[in-house]
Amino acid sequence: MKYKSFPASLTGLRVGLFPFGTEGNPYQRLIAEALTVAGFAPRPLPKQNWFALRRVMSQPIDVLQMHWPHSLYHGRSWLATILKRAMYFDGLHALERKPVMYSADNLLPHDAADPAFEMRMVQRLLDRVDGCLVASRACTEIIWAPTRTRWAGTRPADA
Repeated sequence: MKYKSFPASLTGLRVGLFPFGTEGNPYQRLIAEALTVAGFAPRPLPKQNWFALRRVMSQPIDVLQMHWPHSLYHGRSWLATILKRAMYFDGLHALERKPVMYSADNLLPHDAADPAFEMRMVQRLLDRVDGCLVASRACTEIIWAPTRTRWAGTRPADA
């Protein structure tokens, strides 16, 4: 693991949830509530449009819980897509500053036009994170098969 520094006590650990949004999917709200009950301090970090990963890693957090990276490298136009991909690659290097956990609820977007491309982009993220949280044992196998993830864990409900 590549932890730079870690608090002596996990109580009050500041966990950045990125990108945080509560519309449609209750997953992030549930994670924030569970972290609070466990004694952690969740910090919702809303989506950023410019240099998102670099800006998020400069926040006062101890660890980053990351979800759904796909909007970080897809744009509404060809120019926005090129700029977002450059910022995504730049931001991947910033992930080395603090521990990062990736939640792979959907390894690939449901509407992926090019699944092979999506897998390469997610793999670049997986190469930089400290761990990957998955929804089930089946997801663990799916993550392990096509990727080189260091490790994957399951949520307690599936253990």
